Amino acid sequence: MPKDFAKHHRTAPTMESRISGSIIFFAGFVLGIFICSLAWLWHLVPEPESMIKINEGPMAQPKLEADDEMRYDFYEIFPKSVVPIVEEYSKTGDKVVVEQFSWALQAGSFKSPTDANQRRAELILLGLNARIVTAEVAEQKQHRVIVGPFDNELQRNRAQDKLSQAQISSLPFKVPL
Repeated sequence: MPKDFAKHHRTAPTMESRISGSIIFFAGFVLGIFICSLAWLWHLVPEPESMIKINEGPMAQPKLEADDEMRYDFYEIFPKSVVPIVEEYSKTGDKVVVEQFSWALQAGSFKSPTDANQRRAELILLGLNARIVTAEVAEQKQHRVIVGPFDNELQRNRAQDKLSQAQISSLPFKVPL
């Protein structure tokens, strides 16, 4: 039986077959979100009956007197807010010299100077001011790694936090000036 090998023109598919199921799902999803948004906004708007009506009648004007001018008390209040520095006195009434000191942290004590230099390098990489102090303890040289000095406890606490984040134990101490 002979076969016709001529090209047959196919008919164009209908519109229903061109639209896939995912497009229909996406369009329905977007439409559902839009309807839910409108419903949510509709519930946000207060009902007109619950609105408070404002009396729009004439209001009484307050009486202005000449003494009620605007006064600027800033220049009087500001100097009073400064806390004066009070010197400490002893029980006898004599002035006492307050001990002046700064803070420092000991970030390690090593027998080997190379270990101390390695710890000092770690601290410098953390952005801390570190130095090595050599001391003799029980006839042995100890190389202490000192961080600081710090002028106040806030600076000391910040440095101590950096050290604890780097898992380096530290010991705070006062340094006389």
